[in-house]
This record gives sequence, structure tokens and C-alpha cells, in this order.
Amino acid sequence: MALCLDISGSMASLYSSGKIQQFAEKILALGCWFDDDGSIDIFLFGANAHKAGEMTLANFKNFIPNVLNQYPLEGGTYYGKVMKMIRNFYFPTGRGESRKSVIASNKPVYVMFVTDGATADNSETDKQVKSSSFEPIFWQFMAISKSRKDVIGRE
Repeated sequence: MALCLDISGSMASLYSSGKIQQFAEKILALGCWFDDDGSIDIFLFGANAHKAGEMTLANFKNFIPNVLNQYPLEGGTYYGKVMKMIRNFYFPTGRGESRKSVIASNKPVYVMFVTDGATADNSETDKQVKSSSFEPIFWQFMAISKSRKDVIGRE
């Protein structure tokens, strides 16, 4: 299981408030239920794509703030770059490139993809989605933003 997090500048308040750390901890719990290795792979994206390591039962405390020290928030939101990286990480024979036939694998991959904005690389993202349809990978795209309560101060 993988968690792919937007590190664009617009996500700053969600990181600084601790909401992304809390969210990642919940995904780790889900990942432990899906898979018995006690970890989830963490990928980050903004202007660039990054493999940030594994969040585990042993290192989950302050994992996200520690990752942000290594990979500060970036300008831009590019889905395609990180999708290609993820596909190459789990299915290296394809190198994240286009596929035209189904690959067999006994290890399906579930990726929770969290962002607060649209991609700036529509054609590359479209290519990655289409090509990954031939792989045992499931993308769960999740839009996240400040709640109305955070925005207007009531409710």
C-alpha cells in the first residue's frame, strides 16, 4: 500500500496544523490491515516527485514533519511525474512507460493519492492513468482542503 501526498505550497496549513500527520497515521492503520508488513510506502509530489521512504509502526510519530524537513513544500502540482515513479517502483519492468497489454502480478497495489488541487500536467497524468490500467494498481484520488469551519470560523 502507498500514500501519495501533495507537497505543493497550498497544502501548508494542512501540514502545519498536523492534519496530514493524523491522516497518514490512519492510512498506516489501514495499510497494516491490508498488508502484514506493518508499513506503507510514502511518495510526495509538487513540482517534482519523491520517494520519501516507509512509514512504519516503529517510525510513525512525527513522520510527516520529518519528511517535510527533507522535502520542503514546492510550487506546482504535477500528478504525472509521481504516478510514473510509483508505477516504476512497483512494476519496474515497464519503467513507468506506456503499456498496451496486461501484466500479471500476485501483488496488487493500492495507492491513496491526496491533493488539494488539479494537476498542471494533464497529458502526462492522462497517459499514466491509461497505462496503469494494464497493471494491478488501484488509484484512490482524494481531494482535501480546509473545511468550511476553518475558512469562515464558524459551523
